[in-house]
Amino acid sequence: MRVVVVLALVTISACARPAVAEPPPATAVQVAPWVRLDVEGPIRVTAPVGLVAAHDGSRRLFVIEQGGVVRVLNDGKLQEAPFLDVRHLLGGVGGEQGLLGLVFHPRFKENGRLFIGYTDSHDNDAYAELRASADHARVDAATLRVLFSIPDFAGNHNGGHLVFGPDGKLWIGTGDGGGAGDPKRTAQDEGSLLGKMLRVDVDTLGPAPQLVTPERWAKGLRNPWRYAFDRQNGDLWIADVGQNLWEEVHLVERAAEQRGLNFGWSVLEGAHCFRPEQGCEAAGLVSPVFEYRHGDDGCSITGGVVYRGKRFPALVGSYVVADYCSSRLWTLKREGARVLWARAGHIPGNVSGFGEDEDGELWVADHQGRVLRLVAFLPR
Repeated sequence: MRVVVVLALVTISACARPAVAEPPPATAVQVAPWVRLDVEGPIRVTAPVGLVAAHDGSRRLFVIEQGGVVRVLNDGKLQEAPFLDVRHLLGGVGGEQGLLGLVFHPRFKENGRLFIGYTDSHDNDAYAELRASADHARVDAATLRVLFSIPDFAGNHNGGHLVFGPDGKLWIGTGDGGGAGDPKRTAQDEGSLLGKMLRVDVDTLGPAPQLVTPERWAKGLRNPWRYAFDRQNGDLWIADVGQNLWEEVHLVERAAEQRGLNFGWSVLEGAHCFRPEQGCEAAGLVSPVFEYRHGDDGCSITGGVVYRGKRFPALVGSYVVADYCSSRLWTLKREGARVLWARAGHIPGNVSGFGEDEDGELWVADHQGRVLRLVAFLPR
C-alpha cells in the first residue's frame, strides 16, 4: 500500500525572533521546487510514540510503543520478539502516560547502554538506564537503574523524550506536571524539575545505583513533545505543546554553549501573554521562532528531527514538525538570523513522533498504530 503525500516547499515565510507579542509580518521567499513524497507501508504496531536508531551499524530502527514494549524494524520488517519489555514498570498507559522515550548511548555498540523515560507505577516521571545483552539482540529489564524520578500531580504533560547532545550529555525535557494553565507554577519554579530542560553527564556516573541530580539547563516549558539537535551545527529545536491558543517552536543556536534560558511558560503561551489580567513581564524570556494558532492548523504540535539525509535535498537542514490533530506538516530552517518556514502538506493519521534511520532518512509514527517511511519521487 502506498499513500501519496505532496510537500509544497514553494512559499516559505521568514519569521524573525519576535520580541514577545506578535511575530513580524511574513515575507515570501522562493527556496525550493515541489517535492512529492511517497509513504511506504504501513507497518502495524500498537500506539507508537517514537522511532529511534542505535547507530551501531545494525541498521535497525526501534519503535517505542506507549504500552511499554520496544519493537525492532529490520530492513523494514517487524521483528517478532521485542527488544525491550518494561510493561511491569508502568502505571497508566493511556492518554499521555506510559513508555514515552528511548535513546541509545553514542557508544552503544561498545557499551550496550540505553536510556528510557516513562511514567512509573506511582505515576511519577521516571528516567532510567538499561543494558543490552552481549549480542545487542534484547534488553534484560532486570538491568534497570533508575537515574531519578519526579513526583507528578496529574496524568498529562509528562515529557519523556531523551536525546544526547553534542556535549555528550543526556538531555531530558520535562512537562510542567499537567492540569491546565500550569496550576502549581512549576515551569518557572527554580526548585522544581518540572517544566525544564535537564542535562545529565551519564559518563561520570559511579557504579553504585544512587539517584542522580540533573542539571537544570533551562526552564519555562509546558510539555516539550520532541526536540532535536542539528548534528551539523549543534542547534537545538524544541517543539512545545501549547495550552488553548498557540503551539510553538524554540531554536537555541549552539545550545551546548548556553544555559539558564527561560522559554516563557506560563508567563507566555507562544509569544503572547498568558494571563494578561495579571500583567506580563517578558524581559529575558526566549521567544519562539515559529508558532501557529489553534484552528485549521491544529491543536497539538509534534516535534521531529533535523533532516540531514540525502533523499530530499530541499529539506536538508530543516526541522520537520507536524500537528497531532490536523496531521499538517511544517518545515523550519535557519538561514543566518532568519527562520524560514513552510506549510508542507499532510500525513494521514495522528503523528505522535518522527524518527531517522542510520542514513538520516525520515520515518513517522502514527499513534493509531502505523509506522511510515517517507520515500522521494523526482521533483516536478
